[in-house]
Amino acid sequence: MSIEDREGRHPRSLRLTTSINSRLVSLCEHLGVTPNSYLLQAIGKSITADEMHFKIGQSSDDMSKVFKAVSEMMKEDTVEKQLPLDEI
Repeated sequence: MSIEDREGRHPRSLRLTTSINSRLVSLCEHLGVTPNSYLLQAIGKSITADEMHFKIGQSSDDMSKVFKAVSEMMKEDTVEKQLPLDEI
């Protein structure tokens, strides 16, 4: 087991164009952060936003299933309680 795996680190490879890299380095110098920390923060923000959209979509689908099941149960319950017309 590598030290990265033991420490919970998983190396990824990223290749930037010269233009993007120079913009990144310039921005990081201005902000006082390293390019690596800036990229990790940006990736973290993006993952969190996308993950929230995904989870909200899943929750919405799950709630739709629950409402549909409850609706079906209520329909069945209503049908069972109705008296035939000749008994009224």
